[in-house]
Amino acid sequence: MAAITDEFRLGVDVGGTFTDICVFTPHRGTVRAKVPTTTPSQTIEIRNGIAKVRQILKQRYDWDGMFRFIHHGTMTATNAVLEGKGARTALVVTAGHKDILSVRRSQIPGGLGAWLYYTPPDPPVPLERVVQCTERMSVRGEPVVAVDGDALRRDLSELVKREKPEAVAVSLLNSYSNPAHEELVAKIIREHLASETQAIRVLKSDGGLTSIGLVEKFPVNILMSGPAAGAKGVADANLITLDMGGTSTDCALIWDGKPRIRRDTVVDTLSVRAPAVDIHTVGAGVGPESAGATPGPACYGKGGTDVTVTDANLILGYLPQILLGGEFALDTGAAKQTAESMINIVNKIMYGYDSRDFALVVFGEKLLSAWPILCTQGDLITKLSYKQDTSSEELRHQLERLEKHYEQTMKESYGPDWPMLLVATYEVDVRYKEQAFTISINLSRDKIHLDSQEWHRVLQEAFNTKHQQQFGYCLPDYELELMRIGVTLEDASPDVELPVVPKAETSEPSPSAMVGTQIIIMEGQEQVATVWNREKITFEGIRVEGPCIITEMDSNTLILPGYSSEIDHIGNILIQPLAEQQQLLTIHHTPETAAELMRTNPLIPTLISSSLACIRGEMDKLMLRCSMSPAIREQQDEFNVITTAEGKMLVGQFGSFITEFLGTWTGSIEEGDVFITNDTYMVQGAVSHLNGVIIILPIFHEHHLIGWASQFGHLTDVGGMVPGSMSINATSIYDDGVQIPCIKLYSRGMINSDLVDLLCRNSRQPAWYRSDLTALVTACRMAATRISELATRFGTEVYLVACRELLCRNRSGLAKIVERQFDDKLGTFTDFVDDDGHGVGPWAVTCSMQNTSGGGLKFDWSGTSPQSEHSINFYLLKTMFKMLVGYYLIAAAAPGTVINDGFHDLIEVYIPEGTVLKLVRPAAISCRTHFLGRTMDKNEAYVVAVGFSDSSYFFYSGYYPSGECDGLDCYCLFPAIKLIPTESIELNYPLWIEVNESIADSVREEISLYDDWWFTKLRDSARGRSCIGILGV
Repeated sequence: MAAITDEFRLGVDVGGTFTDICVFTPHRGTVRAKVPTTTPSQTIEIRNGIAKVRQILKQRYDWDGMFRFIHHGTMTATNAVLEGKGARTALVVTAGHKDILSVRRSQIPGGLGAWLYYTPPDPPVPLERVVQCTERMSVRGEPVVAVDGDALRRDLSELVKREKPEAVAVSLLNSYSNPAHEELVAKIIREHLASETQAIRVLKSDGGLTSIGLVEKFPVNILMSGPAAGAKGVADANLITLDMGGTSTDCALIWDGKPRIRRDTVVDTLSVRAPAVDIHTVGAGVGPESAGATPGPACYGKGGTDVTVTDANLILGYLPQILLGGEFALDTGAAKQTAESMINIVNKIMYGYDSRDFALVVFGEKLLSAWPILCTQGDLITKLSYKQDTSSEELRHQLERLEKHYEQTMKESYGPDWPMLLVATYEVDVRYKEQAFTISINLSRDKIHLDSQEWHRVLQEAFNTKHQQQFGYCLPDYELELMRIGVTLEDASPDVELPVVPKAETSEPSPSAMVGTQIIIMEGQEQVATVWNREKITFEGIRVEGPCIITEMDSNTLILPGYSSEIDHIGNILIQPLAEQQQLLTIHHTPETAAELMRTNPLIPTLISSSLACIRGEMDKLMLRCSMSPAIREQQDEFNVITTAEGKMLVGQFGSFITEFLGTWTGSIEEGDVFITNDTYMVQGAVSHLNGVIIILPIFHEHHLIGWASQFGHLTDVGGMVPGSMSINATSIYDDGVQIPCIKLYSRGMINSDLVDLLCRNSRQPAWYRSDLTALVTACRMAATRISELATRFGTEVYLVACRELLCRNRSGLAKIVERQFDDKLGTFTDFVDDDGHGVGPWAVTCSMQNTSGGGLKFDWSGTSPQSEHSINFYLLKTMFKMLVGYYLIAAAAPGTVINDGFHDLIEVYIPEGTVLKLVRPAAISCRTHFLGRTMDKNEAYVVAVGFSDSSYFFYSGYYPSGECDGLDCYCLFPAIKLIPTESIELNYPLWIEVNESIADSVREEISLYDDWWFTKLRDSARGRSCIGILGV
């Protein structure tokens, strides 16, 4: 038997459909096996896979020794989240906050019309398995209410009898500031629910390996273990990885040879705070709904009936009839009901990166897979690392303490007899004060020994540089907040050398490498594809052209017509377009040829529409990460729009801000210009109150105006008579704050710094104002850059024609809806706001609707009450109202449609001047939310009796006889806005949220909302000092 020092390294990757086994040998060779994953017990396929590679190792190397480690990457945790099939988990929370996972942040993603087709995800833990623990920790880490251990034990006993949980999670308020209560609760749970567990070394979400004890202690760190393995395994230069498995598809970015790490991870709808490779995961595998390995796709011949991408690939000829080296035969007849359109759907989900700047590395179970076993190799070549976070002002002492502690942890993980050389790296998470997200800064050993002044200078410079790189700007003089410090210890032993394949004498493959030919279907046409044996063409320099299929034991690679593939020095398949294909991609179009291209390739506008939606999402993310005003960074009260050169919205939410701006602006529009305004009257309601500051940026490409990018954000304070700039006592716009007419903030790229200073000086939160303003501008500039890249990628004329096509599609869709669903009958809606906060009212909102002769709709707001002397007035933007109508009608008929301004000429809107919806300056507008809700009610008034209006608490739904609800019936603003977390409120305001939950009413038929909160810090204005106290509300 060979000794351990022979260094045969074993890696295991358990996927949702297949399990891969790979061994690196001392001879720089690899041995692989692939077996189906059986859901009931994954140990079976792991043992079967190991037995298969052991048999090969015995035959090839006469070796049957012991592997030093099993390096294990798994998709189990990821798939459990995506499919909702994890352990039966219970949750212990602070008493009074049981609904935290059910309510989440209370946001419906996707815009104002998303409720029409949104199905709320089930909470990871249902309410019946939530245990409320009597305890309370203050935001400063001070115990306020002790843990009631006796009551907790009683509740846990009842829970175990009733629900039989398999795992228990603990999440207590403000435990980040002092974990003592959570640790005590965890101890009680372990005493009460003790069990024995075993684990092996597995890959963590950040690409490092962890040991048995640490997996048990920090299971969240393996949530993205499987996807991280692939990213780690291919880390080299600038790459984009695409890993499509049976259940999910994962994309990751490799920059300068290193996978990007993030502190917060999102899988499906679940957000997790844990270090992970920056991977984007969607639930689109070879399913699109994964059929698993048992019974699997229909073509597996095991009784599966679900339509899968694997079935479609077989029917289209993209797969040979036999897989796994002849062990696995496919049943073509059982898969006949699939279609080429399924492949297009999944490919559309996965596209979105421009590979001209990055090489695309594809692995997993998707057909276009160049080196699928790399997912296992990521586990093998990854060295053991351990990372845990803590925070302290005594940076150097804490880092040294952590390093010593982790060194001992590493030794325990490896075992006493394993020689190892450890290298330590240090990092800190920093942010500008009041920002929501942090940036990690790596530190060398010499940096942590600098004196305080030099240390602050070095940290400020490093952070500013990284912030500039990630977000396009920095704030050099802003105060930093140190949020976390960390130490990573890593095994510094030599890297595994990947096996090198022999060089070919010629680029032509050997005739014996040809398996045969096969009919494939491409764009509806049959073509003959050559099938090549992967093993027999794996020589450096071998080149084959498409259409062809490269087949091997565990994967098949389809080379499309117009593309060629070449084997590199380690056996990768490098796929590149042929010269003539490249010319087709770079052809310059005229408006006429671009229009013809749209007719022959109708998918191009859809791809551009998806790209525009992604750009809009990128603008949102930048605002949430960089803004300081809580309304933006916590509630997501920010909206953007991307338009054509004429100002027609291509993507957005409230309609275009640009048409009103263009109707007002009489000056020049040049490259480098950036405009700013919050003047409600000047832009006819494009912004509805002064807190809503709008940045408008013209998009130039090759010196031609091709569109506009605009970003709105709710700034905390813009002056006015009260903090926050929204007073019910305001009687004119001058009480609301500082008005900014349409003016250039930047002229030809030069900032008007005097204007910025003026605006900040008139805000009670000048630092927030300056930071938010910078973020607004940066979001628009980023969008302009992306649009220019899009125009370069497709060609300017193709981009412009595609935009016009997208507008026409929306117009055609709404025209058909109006024709089919609306008659000539006049409909009238009237609703009321009770009073204006000063006892005057009610205030009527009246709207009539009727078909027009041109096949559209006309809305007449005659009968609406005159404007108020107080601040409840709402200047209704006509284009926004048209967008609300379009969202309501189109989203209901075609969920997921990207709504644009194309239908606006079909909708006529008349609003009498001097009413509460079309004001005469200088009426106050700061408390306009009530009428905003009432105008939304107008849409559903023709369907239901009552709308949601401005209520953020009560929503209505129909019910089926079974008692299940059929979804929200009405339009509402508030589902687009996120709730502010309790911990954030207590951190930033003098409040203590004791209770915030739903309770059953007296007959337990319905529920009520109950909250109980206290002021914790009162200002003694007479003495100019703070006094601590409790005031119940």
